[in-house]
Amino acid sequence: MPGTDPRLIPKGWIKNHYKWIIWKLSSYERMFPDHFKGSLTVEHVIQQLKYRYDREIDKVERSALRKILERDDVPQKRMVLCVSDVKK
Repeated sequence: MPGTDPRLIPKGWIKNHYKWIIWKLSSYERMFPDHFKGSLTVEHVIQQLKYRYDREIDKVERSALRKILERDDVPQKRMVLCVSDVKK
């Protein structure tokens, strides 16, 4: 992918983000077909991977949860979370 350095990408990073991007785009298509029909394409997936690379790896931006866990932000921060699994 142009503009990326494969040596900076941690093991498993692409697989993890690919999974969530596919889930997000397919959910958009199912829930809002009039607006997001055709969103699940190779081009959109690559665009999303590049966007996440730019933010997380290139700019070293942390997620809202990571900032809270590292005590660099308040836990009262508003955010939308998706629960993908519940372990017993």
